Amino acid sequence: MLPDADPQQRRDLEKETQLRYWLYRDGALLYTSPPLQMRDIRRAAGDGALILTGSP
Repeated sequence: MLPDADPQQRRDLEKETQLRYWLYRDGALLYTSPPLQMRDIRRAAGDGALILTGSP
């Protein structure tokens, strides 16, 4: 879930068909996701945050 801080960033993400993410802790890479196909992009009802859902 991403905050709705930058409208342009949100519009750019809404156009994407694939997503990949990296998880870091204290500057060390812990995990890299496989390429994920975007399944659902929607906004949260309460705060308007962008919710991205993907699967391999």
